[in-house]
Amino acid sequence: MLFGLKAQDKHLHAITDYHPISCVHFLFLVISMSVGKILRMHSVTAHLPLEIQHPAQFRNKKKAYQLIAWGETIKKIMRIPLYWENAPLLRYGSWNLKYGQTRWDMIPTTLDLCLDTGHILLGSKNKKQAQERILNILQKKGKQIKHLHLHENDLLHDLHWKPNVIIDAKLKRRLTKDCTYIIET
Repeated sequence: MLFGLKAQDKHLHAITDYHPISCVHFLFLVISMSVGKILRMHSVTAHLPLEIQHPAQFRNKKKAYQLIAWGETIKKIMRIPLYWENAPLLRYGSWNLKYGQTRWDMIPTTLDLCLDTGHILLGSKNKKQAQERILNILQKKGKQIKHLHLHENDLLHDLHWKPNVIIDAKLKRRLTKDCTYIIET
């Protein structure tokens, strides 16, 4: 790990800060994209701003959209794919949802997305509902989803288990048909 950056299979996860947007977020994005370019990573994945994922709790949507525009500009200049990941805020230690799921309706339709399957599963009542959530996101945002962080959990805690029970072979094939992916550990 370099500067808190994490890479897996040549896909870099950007430096993350779980606080309302400040100038640090803009700097972290530049550092992350620069390291990704220098190390010739296939892509960089950044978390969607909390102000978009949880607008009731974090109210400065204007700054969130500015950060996204900043990232999209850097992506064009550096010519490296940037994917925005659904990463709802979790409680530290228990790794369960703090404010509920990501507000998908707040995400601009022009962004390339990283779908984190484990995050989608959190808060589901059962396997069927968890699978329906994934299929619903695929229907609504499928054209935007370019990369996947595949993993599953017990529906309560972000445990990063290998896909097997909820994301069965059929669902995995459907998810990965037109996307790059990592089995996130």
